[in-house]
Amino acid sequence: MRVLIIVFSPAGSTLKIAKQLEERLIAANNQVQLLNVTANSSMFKDGKFRETLEEKVEAHDLICIGSPVYEKHIEWYVKKIFKNLPKPDSKWGALAIPFVTYGGVSSGIALAEAVKMLKKSGRTPIAAMKIEASHIVSKKLTVRVNEGMPGIEALPFVSELADRISEAETNHGQVKDFSKQLNYQNFKEKTVCGIMKESLLHKYKYPAFTVVADKCVKCGKCVEVCPVQRIGTENEVPKMAGKDKMCIHCFSCTGVCPTEAITFEKGEEDWSEIDRILKLVSAEGSLFNSMETPRSAVYPIR
Repeated sequence: MRVLIIVFSPAGSTLKIAKQLEERLIAANNQVQLLNVTANSSMFKDGKFRETLEEKVEAHDLICIGSPVYEKHIEWYVKKIFKNLPKPDSKWGALAIPFVTYGGVSSGIALAEAVKMLKKSGRTPIAAMKIEASHIVSKKLTVRVNEGMPGIEALPFVSELADRISEAETNHGQVKDFSKQLNYQNFKEKTVCGIMKESLLHKYKYPAFTVVADKCVKCGKCVEVCPVQRIGTENEVPKMAGKDKMCIHCFSCTGVCPTEAITFEKGEEDWSEIDRILKLVSAEGSLFNSMETPRSAVYPIR
C-alpha cells in the first residue's frame, strides 16, 4: 500500500503522531510519504495550496491528513488543504483517513467535518482517529493540560490505525459508512461547536501579536517558526504581514524568542487573562469542556 500522510502541526503534537504512524506503516512494508506542510511558505504566504500539493505529492493509494483541533473544529488553514485536494485519479488515491490531536478540552466536531470534506473530494474514508494531547498554550502558561502528551499512551491507537491501513488494500470494498459513530458529542457540546468560529475569535477576540521593539534582537526566529507564515519584518523588526494577517495564536513565536520581545497587546496582563480563561475552559464540568469518552480512539470502533 502506498500511503501519503499530510500533516500540519504548529505545536508538534500532530507531527509526532504522524511520525509514529509512518514508522509503523513502514515496518509493515507499506510505502510512505510524510509531507509536513507546517510553515510552508508557498501555501501559507502565497496561498498556493493546490499548486503546492500538486508539486510535492507522490502517487499513492491512500491519503491521511493530520490536523490539530482549534476551537472544536479542524484548523482553519487545514480546511483549505481539504478543499484543494484534486479528485482521485492515477496519482491521487481514492481512500482516505483523517486524524486529529486535541488539547484535552474537546475534539469537537473535527473528525465529522474532516470525513465530510473527504467525501466531498470524491474519496472513501475508511477510518478516522483522535488523539488526546497537550494543550497548545500550556507551554507559556501556569495551567498545564496533558503536559507531555502525546506519548506512549497514543501508540496502541496509532498501531491499530496502521493495521487497518495495511488491511485496506484487500478489504476497502467492504467499508461501511461510520459517520454515525463520529456523532459522539452531546447536545451541549454540539451547540458550543456551532458558536465557536476560529477565524472570528482569532481576529476579533484574542489579543493581537505585539513586539516590544527595544527587546527585539532581530534574530528572525519568529519569522521562521510561524506555522502559517504570517510574520514578516519592517526594518528587521517582526510584524504581522501578508494579505491575510490572521494570527492563529499557537504561541510558537513566543517559544523561540530569546528575549521575550513578543507578547500579545497588554503584555503580562493579557497572559494572565489567557491563563484565567484556560483554567475555566479546561476545568471538569466547564461549559466548554466536553469530557468526552473515549478520550482517544480509532473509528469505526469495533
